[in-house]
Amino acid sequence: MQYSISKLAYSKIIFHALKYSHANIHGVLIGEIKEGSGVVRVIDAVPLGHLMIETSPMAEIALQQIELYAKDTEKKIVGYYAGYNDEKNGLSPSGEIIASKIRSVNKDSVVLILDKSKFRQVDIVPVITPYVQSGAQWRPFNFEQNPDASKKEDQMYFENNTALETVKKLLSVMDKIVICDFDSHLEDLSVDWLQNQHFNNLVKLL
Repeated sequence: MQYSISKLAYSKIIFHALKYSHANIHGVLIGEIKEGSGVVRVIDAVPLGHLMIETSPMAEIALQQIELYAKDTEKKIVGYYAGYNDEKNGLSPSGEIIASKIRSVNKDSVVLILDKSKFRQVDIVPVITPYVQSGAQWRPFNFEQNPDASKKEDQMYFENNTALETVKKLLSVMDKIVICDFDSHLEDLSVDWLQNQHFNNLVKLL
């Protein structure tokens, strides 16, 4: 399976992690899968939380809202992302539960794990490792900056070559960036955690 990720989705994941650099963060990937194409497009990301990565009734409510939002925008949930401060490899147990729940609906879903040890080069190299489920385990596979369409094994790549440049430009206007997640929404119901439209507009301008 081929997985592409847009500059918007990638940037939103990165800046969710940068905003809450002290915390473990996680969120949901939305996009589209064209039947028979063998390609999953990760178009956007919806930040879930930064307080605790856990399964809870509130997390269930958030996932339901994301599912409705994706449907309203003619997309679907295509995966999950997480970033851990202890530099662990792979998913936490609770993260695995959420990822497996998403996969039960979409067998081609992908998990992205942030490598925070690379964040000093966040505008130079990709800092995510993609995973797919293989049997009972989540297996990492390659993120390719120069994808080879002839390869039969799983690979992930940027949808266009401006993703890292977009991150670099966003770093230069860090004071203008607003990223909200579901945890923020629980503290202030007025925040735009599903779309993060302010962030989306900023990316469009770059």
